[in-house]
Amino acid sequence: VDFAARTEGCRVGLPPWATSVLVAYAYYEDGAKWWRRELDTEGRVDGKESEWHPSGESLHEGRWVKGVPVGVHTWLGKDGKQVYGKSTITDGDGAWRSFFHDGKPREAGQWAGGVKSGLWTTWFDNGNKSAEETYLLGMKNGPVKWWFDTGQLKVTGSFNGEQRSGTWTAWWTNGHIAWEGPYGERGERTGEWRE
Repeated sequence: VDFAARTEGCRVGLPPWATSVLVAYAYYEDGAKWWRRELDTEGRVDGKESEWHPSGESLHEGRWVKGVPVGVHTWLGKDGKQVYGKSTITDGDGAWRSFFHDGKPREAGQWAGGVKSGLWTTWFDNGNKSAEETYLLGMKNGPVKWWFDTGQLKVTGSFNGEQRSGTWTAWWTNGHIAWEGPYGERGERTGEWRE
C-alpha cells in the first residue's frame, strides 16, 4: 500500500498549517464509497458533502456551513432522474429530509436559526423508526423514543436542555423492562430504580 498518496481522512489541499479542512469517508460493506464529507476542526460538516449509491451513481451532493445544511439538497435515484426528495435550508431555516440509497427516509426535522428545532425522526435502513427526539434551540429538550431495528420500542424518556429528566424506561428485545427510573434536574439518577 502506498501511504504517501493517500488523502482519505487527512488534511487535503494546502499544507496542514494553511487550512482547517478535514475529509472523512464512509464505505458500504463491499468497499464501495458511501459518503465523503468536509469537516471543520470541531468535527462539524463544513463544506461539500457527497453521497453515492452502492453501484457508484451520485445520490446526494450539498453544502454545509459549521454543521448546518445550506441551500438545496436533492437525493436522486440511480438513474439520476428520479427525485427521492429535496430539502431547502435558507439562512439556517427550513424543513430537512434525507434519504437512503433506496429512497427510504433516513432523517426528517426542522432547522430554525441554524439549529435543530421541534420533532426530529430518524429511520433504520430497513424502514423502521430509529428515534424521535424533540429539540429546542438546538438541544434535546422534550420527549424521546428510541427503537430497535426490529421496530420494537427500546427506550422512552425526556430531555431538559440535553440532560435526561423525568422517568425513563428501557426494554430488552423480548419486551421485558431492562431498567426504569427517574432522573433529577441535573441529569442524575434519583429515586427508586428498577433494574
